[in-house]
Amino acid sequence: MKLLTLVASKRRKGNSAITAKLIEKFAPKYEITVSTEYLDDYEMLECDGCMSCVLKNKRCHLDDDFYSLIDKISSNDLFVIVAPTYVLSIPGALKTFLDRFLLFLPYYRTNYGKLGGSIGISSLKDWQHFELPFLNIMLLSLGFNVADSFMLYGAGPGEVLLNNKNEKRVEEMLFNLLNKQDLNDSVISDKCPVCYSSVFEYSDGGVICPFCRIKAKRRNDGFLFELNEIRNHRFTKMKIEEHFTGWIMGTKDMFRKNLRAVLKKKREIL
Repeated sequence: MKLLTLVASKRRKGNSAITAKLIEKFAPKYEITVSTEYLDDYEMLECDGCMSCVLKNKRCHLDDDFYSLIDKISSNDLFVIVAPTYVLSIPGALKTFLDRFLLFLPYYRTNYGKLGGSIGISSLKDWQHFELPFLNIMLLSLGFNVADSFMLYGAGPGEVLLNNKNEKRVEEMLFNLLNKQDLNDSVISDKCPVCYSSVFEYSDGGVICPFCRIKAKRRNDGFLFELNEIRNHRFTKMKIEEHFTGWIMGTKDMFRKNLRAVLKKKREIL
């Protein structure tokens, strides 16, 4: 099996890079061939919203390394993202890559059914609540199911090694990437079983995951996620296809229909 680890940190000797080296250390035990890429080696420009990629089926005109990176990701069997936490969430460079989402559909189709994982690095436990969900949105948007996802803690470079349990946890992820089974029953948990979010919206006596939109019922021992909900999250193949072909493609005709009204309002207001 081939695994690509993407390190989304500029620190080549920091905790994210060290965690990637732990993956390299344990991979041979599981007959996994690992390649490690650093996001900082790739120029990633912001989407300018031209919509040509999706409405005209054109290759993105931005002259950067987007295709080089996403092609490398998709040529592997497994994909792991390791990233530091910047102000509750993922680094801006990684979000810039995620914001090229309109280009993801062909890669989603290529990667559909593959397994991935994510490791977030944070110094404080109260400052990471959006880290794992956003890392996993990246995986899910590219067609990878999340086999494992967790946080490691360490502030200064290398401090992630001070907790002796962290090495074992990284090795455990490799095992889970090879042995993850589809859920076949409902789940009681304090986090979303799809994207690992611990942040929820309250709705009708229950909760909704704001990231993958599955509902759960509150219980004394956690949240009850019914199997039907788990299997119908935002990033299923059917819903992703519907989002692109139904909604995004549909906005072109909708805009044409509304154009006269939009121009009239602009003249009146602006």
